[in-house]
Amino acid sequence: LAEEAPLLKGFEIATTFEPDLPPVLADLRSLTSALINLISNAAKYAREAAFIGITASAPTPGIVTITISDHGPGIPPADLPMLFEPFFRGKDARTAGVPGSGLGLHLVRTRVEAMGGKVTIESMLGQGTAITLHLRSKPA
Repeated sequence: LAEEAPLLKGFEIATTFEPDLPPVLADLRSLTSALINLISNAAKYAREAAFIGITASAPTPGIVTITISDHGPGIPPADLPMLFEPFFRGKDARTAGVPGSGLGLHLVRTRVEAMGGKVTIESMLGQGTAITLHLRSKPA
């Protein structure tokens, strides 16, 4: 959040972190880069809604999830299967003039998978998007 502070000016940031989360098995630099990318995307695409949620929990033993969500315009269902492909930018992003190269989400997925995790996305038009990192954690 500190890294993206200028971009987040005027945003409501809601954080919910489950207490006593186990440490994740991750490369700090790669995980930080992935989170910065997701927070930056939420800010760029949900500028009008001005809300970003960040949650972290341990839903099952050995897994910690981190979700970055927004209340933005959402992603068209037809774009979802291609979202993590390199250089893919949805029509709405191109026509809205949102800056970017289409590499960010591809790099997020590549980095998270290299750490043994996975990335999932949920989006509803007009309601927003939530991207979740599923990371391996140390046993309790």
